[in-house]
Amino acid sequence: MTFVDFDATVTLTLNTTPVELVITPDPLTLNPTDTVQLTGTLYTVGGRVVAGDPDTWLSSNGAVVTVSATGLAAYVADGTATITASY
Repeated sequence: MTFVDFDATVTLTLNTTPVELVITPDPLTLNPTDTVQLTGTLYTVGGRVVAGDPDTWLSSNGAVVTVSATGLAAYVADGTATITASY
C-alpha cells in the first residue's frame, strides 16, 4: 500500500462589503419629553446583515436632540438634526 502526502489550498472570497446602513425609525419625529430607541443595521449588496448595533451614535445638533451611546434619542428642543451611526 502506498500513501501519498499532499497539501490542498482552498481560497474562498466572500463579498461582505457593507453597502447600506439602515437606521430605524426613519423618519424620526420627537415631541417634548419623547425618547426613542434607534436601531441600525448594516447590509451587503445581497441584503445580508453584516452587523447589528452601531459602535457610535452622533447628533449633529445636541441643542435639538441628543443620542446616547446605545442609540436612545431624546428631545431637547424644536429644530432639525441629523443622527449618524457608525461601525
